[in-house]
Amino acid sequence: MKNNKKIRLIILISCVVTLGIVFFIFKYIERMKLQNTLVYYYGQECDNCNVTDDLLAKNDVAEKFTLIKKEVWHDLDNRNDWNQKAAACDFEDKPIGVPFLYANKKCYMGVENVVDFLKREYAL
Repeated sequence: MKNNKKIRLIILISCVVTLGIVFFIFKYIERMKLQNTLVYYYGQECDNCNVTDDLLAKNDVAEKFTLIKKEVWHDLDNRNDWNQKAAACDFEDKPIGVPFLYANKKCYMGVENVVDFLKREYAL
């Protein structure tokens, strides 16, 4: 009888430990996905954005990373989100423009800055 209780206790503890490990692994994976999330703001008629769009498409960035594309010239919600991100990055009263990339809690504005970041950080 005592052996059955010990075995049940060992099984219960093993299950709890295993569930805890699985939970932490999923939390770690979720955190890593957030770190690899790129939020790309663009304007539908933006000629400069076409350069960045081509680079993103040519290098299958959406397949390799979590890429969220948000059009800001015709979508008020996206524009508000873009303004909040830009305000957090403190562009010192500079006008903000597209293309604009938000990655790893940092902002990159303009074709040159966005492309340089993608090439440097993601070897594109």
